[in-house]
Amino acid sequence: MDDLIPHPFASILFALVVGALFLWQGFDENRPPKRLAHVRPAILTENPQTERLSQQIQPVPLRGETDIEPRPTKKTYYRVFVPDSGTLEAGDVVIKLNGIVASKADAQCQDEKGKNWPCGAAAKTALRQLIRARAVVCDLPGPGEQKSFTARCAVSGTDLSTWLVRQGWAKPNDLPEPALADAAEAAKSERIGVWQEPMMVR
Repeated sequence: MDDLIPHPFASILFALVVGALFLWQGFDENRPPKRLAHVRPAILTENPQTERLSQQIQPVPLRGETDIEPRPTKKTYYRVFVPDSGTLEAGDVVIKLNGIVASKADAQCQDEKGKNWPCGAAAKTALRQLIRARAVVCDLPGPGEQKSFTARCAVSGTDLSTWLVRQGWAKPNDLPEPALADAAEAAKSERIGVWQEPMMVR
């Protein structure tokens, strides 16, 4: 029976051990957290094979994109023939100059003295001398190839319709644009070209 009674020294030792454990636990709880060592983030490097593959991949255009081409708005004609002062012929293409009323090639005019003179042939010759062998650039009226149309044309930047009116070899249409109206007034005031006749015979 005496062996079952705790010895006073053992009880004291047990109490000291238990107290020490409680103190150690409280010390750990109040201890500041440990600083983590600075870890350098890993840099993700692209696989060289993947990089080469991405360079080879090109964006694929949508269907129909490669078929769309801008339509030309002007066309250059070479070796242009002038049948009269308001018409140009380039091969089988016939172009009427827009904005003017031109004389026929065989038109006859009368001067102030009533004498007939070939104003139609003179106007045709003047236009031929302006164009000579140079290229003529004309506006296209619309999509598709047309064999006969009316357009504004130019030689080396000189608009043929405006030039003919200013030289007196053509008259502007009804309700003319300002440039043609001004050119006609200047030619009329100078009495040049067809403005020198009181009337056109034919």
